[in-house]
Amino acid sequence: MINSFSYYVAVNHAYGDGYRLSERALALGRELSGSDPWDGSMRHDPVLVEVVRQLGVYASTGDALIEVEQIENPHYRIVCRSGYEEIVTPNRASGWVNALERPTAAGTGSSVAASRTRRPA
Repeated sequence: MINSFSYYVAVNHAYGDGYRLSERALALGRELSGSDPWDGSMRHDPVLVEVVRQLGVYASTGDALIEVEQIENPHYRIVCRSGYEEIVTPNRASGWVNALERPTAAGTGSSVAASRTRRPA
């Protein structure tokens, strides 16, 4: 059973040319969707997710490796580095700094206050 709070997104997990569906995947997607112009460009399309699940590695072409990832938030962004794609969501944003976060009282308050009042020479 699919969790109502889970979403599925197809992304490329290989370095190289990037996200590229095979002709076999496009044909299956058109068949499942009933739409001739279906191209699999909407990454969270349930038809695309099903195509990738059914075909596995055969859903990709060239040096692409399209796989399905599960995310917990409906908001997402795909970040591509040399063809390899990563999904970034608000709850998977490791390494991001929250400007609203305040320093703890363990000695950091004075240095933060000082950095606000002093300017570098």
